[in-house]
Amino acid sequence: MLKTIADFVSNNFDTIILVYISVLLLCILGLLVSNAKNSQFINRITSGVSNFFVMLFVVGQIFLVLLICYTVWSNYIQSIKEFRFPRDALVHTQWVKSDSRIYFINGTVLSSIQINGNDLREVFKADEDIHEYHFSPNGQKILVVTQKALYLADLNTKEKTLIASLKDDELDGELSGVINSVIWAPDNEKFCYEITQWSSYFTQTDLYIYNLVDGSTQSAPRLPRRTSPLYWDILSENLYSLHREALDTSENAYPFKIKVVRLPVSTLKPIFVVDIPFELAKTPLENLDLRDINLFFYNKNLAFGRIAHEDSLESEHGAKIGVDDKDNLYLIKNKWFRKRLFRIPRKEIISDLSRHQYRGGELVIDYMGWIPGGRYVILEHRDYGIFVLEPFTGKVGVLSQAIGSGFGWYSKPLQDYLLN
Repeated sequence: MLKTIADFVSNNFDTIILVYISVLLLCILGLLVSNAKNSQFINRITSGVSNFFVMLFVVGQIFLVLLICYTVWSNYIQSIKEFRFPRDALVHTQWVKSDSRIYFINGTVLSSIQINGNDLREVFKADEDIHEYHFSPNGQKILVVTQKALYLADLNTKEKTLIASLKDDELDGELSGVINSVIWAPDNEKFCYEITQWSSYFTQTDLYIYNLVDGSTQSAPRLPRRTSPLYWDILSENLYSLHREALDTSENAYPFKIKVVRLPVSTLKPIFVVDIPFELAKTPLENLDLRDINLFFYNKNLAFGRIAHEDSLESEHGAKIGVDDKDNLYLIKNKWFRKRLFRIPRKEIISDLSRHQYRGGELVIDYMGWIPGGRYVILEHRDYGIFVLEPFTGKVGVLSQAIGSGFGWYSKPLQDYLLN
């Protein structure tokens, strides 16, 4: 019974505090009103009411303090159970009330399925293994990268177009190659990609921009000394690359310098924009807005995020889920109070790298993300695939038909991104 009450307090802590403050203010108001009356009859009545309010306040205060102490102990101090499969998971996800779709790669096939386990579909089939896929910002098209080729597929008409490919004789010989750096422009009409080829003697990277309106491909010069991914700007008019340089701190005030290079689509001539002095090695993307460089960060081939200690993922409605320094998966429903759901086990990995042996291995759940709508969370287990978690109830189910890798989904329309 006490555990049930504590769970209710954990899930509604902010609301309970607001209600408590409101009742407290009403009690104080009642006392002030009763003291302002001079009538003896009213004084007798209000005296009894005042005593009742005082008793209610004292008892409520004691109960609330004890309940908060127990809730804090159970959510921050007491050790909680470790998540174990299959003991702590349902064998299906039919209880999920959402028609959101999960996309995943199974060898040469890109498939999708609703997270309640229904309506398994084949989205794209290739002749060789699929490596990655990228949704257009409006969710209407998808780019599929295989071992040897790049394809454009329309998710509505199922039509597919070969954009680029590596020749078989190049891959079978000494020369090897890969297609990478696939990035959609925010206008949904363009995307860029790179083809990198190498041998024991040289490495060559070529940058291309494809226009969906007329089917044309532009060959752009390789941006020199790039140390970051390419970025489109919000207007889809330019590509940007960043290069980080370490500086001699005996001669410079900052240890790093970021060089920003712009590649206009209209001319395809690289232009140096600005040097940004910076204290940390991490590229200061947020500083570019101050220089009227508005980059487009929506382009992510998967909607998953890797779990990191002392970090959290936020849903559309402000709820947060994350992992604390003791490997506990926790939920913050509103703003203030954190509820621990379960402890994530670690799996020992045989390796010479010391980081793999840190604290007994690596977490068995290392990727997660909020499903659009903010009610469910997707967890990717190292051994058992995809789990669907309803964090507000603690219910976990297995998406058993989703067998493969590269799990993700189309998560946010472009217009919502720009409005935010």
